[in-house]
Formats: sequence, C-alpha cells, structure tokens
Amino acid sequence: MTTAIKLRHLRIFQAIVAAGSLALVAKAQKISQPALSRSLAELETILGKPLFLRKGRKMILTDAGRAFDQYSALSLSSLDQAMAVVQSGIIAVLRIGLLPNFAQGFVRDSVVKFLDDHPHHQISLCEGTQAFLQNELSTRSLDLIISGGASLPSAGTDAKLLYDEEIIAVTDPSGKLVNLPYAQALSEARLILPRASDFGRSEVDNHLCQMKHSGSGVILETSVVAAALNVVQSAEVLWFVCRSAVAPYLA
Repeated sequence: MTTAIKLRHLRIFQAIVAAGSLALVAKAQKISQPALSRSLAELETILGKPLFLRKGRKMILTDAGRAFDQYSALSLSSLDQAMAVVQSGIIAVLRIGLLPNFAQGFVRDSVVKFLDDHPHHQISLCEGTQAFLQNELSTRSLDLIISGGASLPSAGTDAKLLYDEEIIAVTDPSGKLVNLPYAQALSEARLILPRASDFGRSEVDNHLCQMKHSGSGVILETSVVAAALNVVQSAEVLWFVCRSAVAPYLA
C-alpha cells in the first residue's frame, strides 16, 4: 500500500466528520460502504492512528482525529482557494494588513493603480492592531502591512516611509464648539479618541498633555467611523481621527 495521503483520503475524512456516519457519506457520494471503509482504513494505516471511534452507526473523532481534522480542513481549504485562483486567471494574491481607519485614501488609490497595472493579481485586505499585523507579517500570513507610528521593523522585514498621516479634531459643524477658540472648545467638549492600540492614540495623548488637558471627558474610544459619526452628530464632542478616515465627510 502506498504511504502517500491522497486527496480522496482527505475529502472522505472530512465528509465523514461532517456527516458523522459512514452510511450517510456512502449514500451521498454514491459509493459502497465497504469501499468507503477501505479508504478510511488506508488513511488510518498511513497515519498509524485510529481517527474515529465506532459507536453503533455513529463515527466519533478520537484525539488524533480532532487534530487531523483541523489541519486537513485547512489543507483542503487552501487547495480549493488555489484551484479557484488558477481557474480565474489570477496569478498572485497580495495580502495586505491595515490599521483601522489608517491611510484609507492612500490605500484606495494605491489598490486601484496596482490592479490597473497588474490585472491578473488580486489583493486581500485585513484590519487589525499593530501587534496583530506585525505577528501576521512575521509568520508570513501577510505580505506587507501599512501602519503608522514609530514601531521598528521586526527581524526579516523592512520598512519604508510612505507619507505622513494627519490626525485632526472633528466636530459637528452645526454645534457650538465650531465657533469657539480651539483651546476653549477642547476644554468644554467631551472627547472621542482612537483605541489604545490604534494608530494616532499616542499622538493624541501627547497633544492633550501639551494642551494641559487632563484627559477627562472621554466618552468613547473606537476605530468604527460610523459609530463615531453618530455620536458627533448628536453631542458636543471633539473626535480625534485620521484625516483620511473621514475625508469624504468633511465640509
């Protein structure tokens, strides 16, 4: 018997996990139950471990089966994605990580230009904290990240300054704060700040310290633009946020 695990082994194993029954899988795939049992036995022999416990007609995963389930599912998912990419004509996927609300205008314009120049490429975007993105980059789950702050590149990576992102204070143009001197508005307003893990928070904290502001009056910490906009439109607040995140809403 060959010692190589074949694709049919993985698909049959996953089908049994999903159905919990040899009989149901055999019926769904229009194969005999003995043939299905032989394929499962081949896989268990190759691995040297039983993957299921048979309890009547039910198939229950063993500890080895649960471990194999996790990785075989990932393998099949990756293979299916690879097949879809090849069949679609896409020759490469560029995986990019972003901080929430950071460099949105730059990213939008860059993505459009890149795809115009490389029509057979695809871009996959994900958001996360600086620590999360750095970890994903170090494990090669991402190809690059677009982030801010003074963090240094980790081992095996490189960094390049693209441009400076501006942090601005936003308020309702119909509210009273807009007509006050900035220092007075800051002292009277309630505040919306970036989360502690978001780009710009340390810059905002430093700014408040320089303005001799105690930091009190913070009513919301968020990276969700829609949520902050709702609060801005219903209360006298100053919202500190990256300009690019709110550029479409600025008067």
